[in-house]
Amino acid sequence: MDDLVIIDTETTGLNCNYHRVIEVAAIKISKGKIVSEYSTLINIPGDVPSLITQITGITKQDLNNDGREPEEVFKEVKDFIGHSTFVAHNVNFDYRFLNAEFGRYEIPELDNPKLCTVQVARRSNLPITNFRLTTIKEYLGLELQSHRALNDVMVCYELMKLVENK
Repeated sequence: MDDLVIIDTETTGLNCNYHRVIEVAAIKISKGKIVSEYSTLINIPGDVPSLITQITGITKQDLNNDGREPEEVFKEVKDFIGHSTFVAHNVNFDYRFLNAEFGRYEIPELDNPKLCTVQVARRSNLPITNFRLTTIKEYLGLELQSHRALNDVMVCYELMKLVENK
């Protein structure tokens, strides 16, 4: 587990062409250990759909109060990722969303190698009924709120550690 960045985004919907990233978190892994962490809410223009608030608990007021400016955040995220392998649960979702956001702010797109923790979980032969992050979280016995970026990143990290030690 060298030179990995495990990342998760919470978004206002499923289409990166129209919807926005409202929370992003990432951890940098070197020699199997967390060496750096990044997590922030993003003060996007527009509202947070009520369904998204139900799923994540994130409200527009949270973004107004605690969110940071998107252009600043996405520059920091791009720098944080650097040349590391981009790791996420359903990796193409987060990868596409971040590239869409980078495009909005004229930040060069990612071209990093990718690793999907759904595929990691599938290959691991864990005794679970599906490969959703909440199912993996429960299997691992982690008491974390689902659908918050840093918590979801930590579930992926614990999964990676478990699989590496099998």
